[in-house]
Amino acid sequence: MVRPAIWSIRAKPDATKASDPPESESAAAATQCRLGEWAEEMMALANGLRGQVASFGPDGEDSLCQIEIAVRRIHDETAAFRAAKPGGGAIGQALRHDFNNWIQSAKGNATLILMEPTVTEPARDRLTRLGEVARLFSRQMAS
Repeated sequence: MVRPAIWSIRAKPDATKASDPPESESAAAATQCRLGEWAEEMMALANGLRGQVASFGPDGEDSLCQIEIAVRRIHDETAAFRAAKPGGGAIGQALRHDFNNWIQSAKGNATLILMEPTVTEPARDRLTRLGEVARLFSRQMAS
């Protein structure tokens, strides 16, 4: 990555090295890392639900498919964004809008499944955690 010449000029022996990125770039990279970790966790949670779909009620299969589609898109787009801007960077408004739509789809369908009284406890735990991680992801995107 090419760094502006001003970074070299500002560097003093006691200050940040010219090769160190400014704090905002480090924060953006950390944000990308967190988003990537949460996307991975959502994928793992969704994948772990497939074997328990029988307990999700009559529309459980459809709701789980919607969760899987949304989580796959979140995962893939997060990975693509991280690859395109490895040092961090702002997520554009259009992509942020898409992420929020996918998050709401995953959370909404998880909530529908949780309304079924036949959902097993392990599936209930996974669905609850999926909602929590989706909420964290959404809040991070908003900040």
